[in-house]
Amino acid sequence: MRITKFSLLHPFEPDPSFERLETALLGKEPDRVPLIELTVDREVEAALLGRPVSGLCDEVGFWLAAGYDYVPLSPAFEVPAGRAVAAPPAACPEKGEPPERVWCLKTRARAPMRTPADLDACEWLAMDDSLFCDFEEIRKYLPPGMKVIGCVPGLVDTVTGIMGLEAFCVALYECTDLVEALFQRAGALIESCIQRMLQYDTVGAVWIADDLAHHHGPLFSPAMLRRYVFPRYKSFTGMAHAQGRPALLHTCGNPTALFEDIVGAGFDALHPLEAGCVDIYEAKDRLGGRICLCGNLDLTRPAPALTGSQEIVVKDVKEHLRRLAPGGGYCLGSSHGIAGYVPLESYLAMNRACLAFGRYPISL
Repeated sequence: MRITKFSLLHPFEPDPSFERLETALLGKEPDRVPLIELTVDREVEAALLGRPVSGLCDEVGFWLAAGYDYVPLSPAFEVPAGRAVAAPPAACPEKGEPPERVWCLKTRARAPMRTPADLDACEWLAMDDSLFCDFEEIRKYLPPGMKVIGCVPGLVDTVTGIMGLEAFCVALYECTDLVEALFQRAGALIESCIQRMLQYDTVGAVWIADDLAHHHGPLFSPAMLRRYVFPRYKSFTGMAHAQGRPALLHTCGNPTALFEDIVGAGFDALHPLEAGCVDIYEAKDRLGGRICLCGNLDLTRPAPALTGSQEIVVKDVKEHLRRLAPGGGYCLGSSHGIAGYVPLESYLAMNRACLAFGRYPISL
């Protein structure tokens, strides 16, 4: 079964090419600047498609119609962590009732952990076929030229999710043996996941989704991250590169102090370089030619580009393209993800402007 081609970005018709995205991720100029997002909220997808998203066919249909060259896809498992569910926010009449929000608990795990032996109490999942059935099924819906980016949670999110953030911070000082064992166990879980995803020829890249920073800098000391995290990142990227696939890192906040570590770990692309705390043009000066920069269209300032008028959106897109796209190594997208509060018209204006003005050679 194939998706019928239709476009949310009239007059632009879908022309998916994972080769285009891969070229940009590897620091070169493709035919045009690719669009990129890690997440688009389901209510936004449904509003754009004009119906609820039901299954992989609709998921592929949205990413194709919105102008992307790929579909982000994750295995069907969660890290063994405590979870909390938020009450739905106020409904958006134009988008329907929003879904509940789920997040990891900060303070406690499902089982208390004080020694490495306590790790066995966690609900660790084996990497069996049932967790990856979407990777097999989605091939029925992918149009020619389109691929999947396999997305996995990163080490920091996994470890703090399992243990609880506060308990983890205490353990960094009081029980380093437990911390080491936890990173080793989490790293092995993620490696197994990456290994399984790379078996599918529809997977064109691997995306590690972690949160290393807040708006003012790293969440943890660079020394801690260099001890426990970056060596394992290097293993993840090495697995992808051995199969000829690029590796992307997503981290919220301001990872400027970690730029050299991220490059040294072998990542091909860094996302999303949050506006308001990261100067992407300065990052281009520092990192241009060494890692692809992704995102940075603002969602968070009092008058952000994507919640302003369409004229502001287009102006911001043009500035990003003019200053970041020449020479390659840039993918355009939002500063975090497309949340339910982003006006649909502004989101579409961003994508349309990229398609209209992002063709090489850039002339703005």
